[in-house]
Amino acid sequence: MGYYDEQPPPHSHRAPSELEEQQPPIRRAPRTIASASATFQADFQHLCSGEPFKLLLAIENDNNALAAIRLTDELTALGAMPTVINVTRSLRPPLTSPSAKSYADTIFGESFHDNRCRLLDDLISNAVGERKEWPTESVIGDPAEKILAAAASEKAELIVMGINNHGVFAQAMGQNTATRIMGKASVPVLGVRPRMGNKLNSVMVATDFGASSRQAALVAANLIQPHGRLILVYVDAPPLADSSQHSALARDKQVADAFRRISEDIRANRSIDVETLHRIGDPIKELLGAAKLIAPDLIAIGSERTGEGTRIPLDSITRALILDGRWPMLVTPPPLEN
Repeated sequence: MGYYDEQPPPHSHRAPSELEEQQPPIRRAPRTIASASATFQADFQHLCSGEPFKLLLAIENDNNALAAIRLTDELTALGAMPTVINVTRSLRPPLTSPSAKSYADTIFGESFHDNRCRLLDDLISNAVGERKEWPTESVIGDPAEKILAAAASEKAELIVMGINNHGVFAQAMGQNTATRIMGKASVPVLGVRPRMGNKLNSVMVATDFGASSRQAALVAANLIQPHGRLILVYVDAPPLADSSQHSALARDKQVADAFRRISEDIRANRSIDVETLHRIGDPIKELLGAAKLIAPDLIAIGSERTGEGTRIPLDSITRALILDGRWPMLVTPPPLEN
């Protein structure tokens, strides 16, 4: 089978003093970090609560297909109910003349899709060692558009697909199906890498203690194997040159309290370990350093909205983690606004 990839979303790392207000005064003394109560998306409420959920497995690339299938199979033990889609890119330029459309219908007719679905069934069976009764579908068109449409039609609460490496230039320009979907989907998207393991035993969550990253942490917690570990990583801004030791200690206490609150939420009714890591410096550099130190099976991050409620199309932190090329990614959409 032939497949491909295209643009993702965002995450903002704010200092503790910035978590309660969109535009805090400059050089203001840190304030207490409020406990964020996310309004979870109706689109994936079962995934957030740990109940059985619908999963859309999008198979686009041979390099990622086996890893994505095996991970999906493991997630069925945690309540996932998979549907599988394969998208064949439409011929370009678009076929508009009657003769061209007739030719396309001949090439991509019902027998083409039937054969494609049989190949998908065989690929799944070979990957997991047994026949699976997962519904499969073959479609033609733009992969990102078709996968998003299928997720909406199936009411999927999680999309699982590969993140392909097309080189730094191509990815920097956003030419990646997975990242396009991550930036638009109303449900979480789990991007798989070729050498990814079958089970999620450790997940690193980039957090700023806001509602979006809290939601990402809770979704990730429901995908981890029992007795696995979830590591919350918060990157703080470097202290101001004239900051006192007292203010630094106060900041550390605020971060520790915020870690404690979100850790309690994650541990509730879950048999997983929650660890925390507080780093100071540039968010991208420190998160990549933390990922190298932790070597997680997956990195989870929440995307954000602008002050006007519009979703940010692609955050530099999420882009950097994807461009690094080593880590599977779970990107969750912004929480619904009250």
